[in-house]
Amino acid sequence: MNVMRRCLVTGGTGFLGRHFVEVLRTRDESVRVLSRRPMPEVREILGQGTDIVVGDLRDAATLRRALEGIDVVFNVAGAKRREADFIPVNVDGTRRLLAACCESGVSQMVHVSSAGVIGTAGKLLVSESTPCSPQNGYEQSKHLAEEVARGFRDRMAVTLVRPANVFGEADPERHLLALMQSLTSGRFRYVGKGDAMLNYVYVRDVAEACWALSVAPDARGETFIVSDPCALTDFVEAAADALGVAAPHRHVPVWLAWGAAFALDAAARATGRAFPLTRAKVHAARSRRVYSSEKLRRIRPEWPAIGWREGVRRTAAAYGALGLLAAATVKS
Repeated sequence: MNVMRRCLVTGGTGFLGRHFVEVLRTRDESVRVLSRRPMPEVREILGQGTDIVVGDLRDAATLRRALEGIDVVFNVAGAKRREADFIPVNVDGTRRLLAACCESGVSQMVHVSSAGVIGTAGKLLVSESTPCSPQNGYEQSKHLAEEVARGFRDRMAVTLVRPANVFGEADPERHLLALMQSLTSGRFRYVGKGDAMLNYVYVRDVAEACWALSVAPDARGETFIVSDPCALTDFVEAAADALGVAAPHRHVPVWLAWGAAFALDAAARATGRAFPLTRAKVHAARSRRVYSSEKLRRIRPEWPAIGWREGVRRTAAAYGALGLLAAATVKS
């Protein structure tokens, strides 16, 4: 890119959003962030050098101010925790943002959705052409937001991006913490044969993919899965190596794992507590599904630049620095 673009990142102080900001800075793009956080908190997270608009997708005046002079929007904002926010933020907010883009003359958006919109049924190899069957309220709202975005493609270039399970440093949900703690404590067990496939992707690689798609003419108006799949055993062994502990080799029967998961799910509903073993995790520990990023690699053959293995090492180091893995000798 020879000409600096003016980029707006919605949700720029969130887990994924702040990595977008870092990637755009390294590409010498001009960055503006739309964030609901108070200004001092945004400055503390992002530092100096970023134009900031405080507000959210539900405020038309905020959107007009945020979009002034912008060339491309990276829509990373979204609600994932409170079900009451799913439709107002993920669907209606996306509609307002796209409409505001058209009114403001913004011609391009990269909209971050989720691979979860595809659901869990169907073939083992998943691509962008796999029919969608979202399974819960969050996935349904992201699927509806995609439909909204497609409805604007006759007025502007909208690229849809579907990341798989995103992990990395500063993840507020700490997706890998339970796994790493089970490894350091020696509690980890494979379910059945342990021959599952995982569809994780390191957060920085997601941000890099979205930037690459934003500058690729062939990506405009298209949909892309962003996933870095690997075998469960490879992922677990890489995590053990990063933690400085022995790789696990013990297994539990499938029937026993299912029974324990049913019991713990019932206990969670009764007590409101979260337990490390759930039916969803047992299902994931046995899944052979692979979400393919072949379409992305046709646009960007060298992707991912970092990869899940290095991402695991960095995440383990971050957890160690926070004192969350005191029993482990985390490799630096």
